[in-house]
Amino acid sequence: TIVSRCQRFDFKRIPQRAIVDALTKIASAENIEVEPAALQHIARESKGGMRDSLSLLDQVIAFCGTRITEKDARQILGIADRAILHGLTRAILDADGQAALNIINDLFQHGIDLQKFATEFVQHLRDLMVIKVCSHPERLIDIPGDELATLAEQVAQIAPARIHRLFNALIAGAEIGRASC
Repeated sequence: TIVSRCQRFDFKRIPQRAIVDALTKIASAENIEVEPAALQHIARESKGGMRDSLSLLDQVIAFCGTRITEKDARQILGIADRAILHGLTRAILDADGQAALNIINDLFQHGIDLQKFATEFVQHLRDLMVIKVCSHPERLIDIPGDELATLAEQVAQIAPARIHRLFNALIAGAEIGRASC
């Protein structure tokens, strides 16, 4: 009897593009100048939740005022520059351990949460795999077109199996890190 009187709601994640579009309209209506890349970061960090994206936008506005740059958004959200993800990927693919360790050390010295960065890096490797194996990756990943081209160049000469091994190694490392906490 009780179940028949209940309403069921199946919530889905909102696509990142839709969140960016909504945030763009809100920022415009409020006369807030926001770089598109900053909105991409906010949308990505909200993980498909519109309410979370609005809260993050409010936080960024509280710190930045009416002009929000991509760098400001990254600093406030505690995320690394996407170029660092590309650089670390290149260092790993080139088997340049020194460069990879220098990148990680720089992140640590700048106060970036390394566990959060590891999550970002796993997502980045997933995006690389999608780009490598799909004919229309833009349907499955939410990144700007110019970055899509950069990633496609980065994985052009790399076998999918190698990306898969990197992905699995990072996942295994993350699981070990969680178990020790």
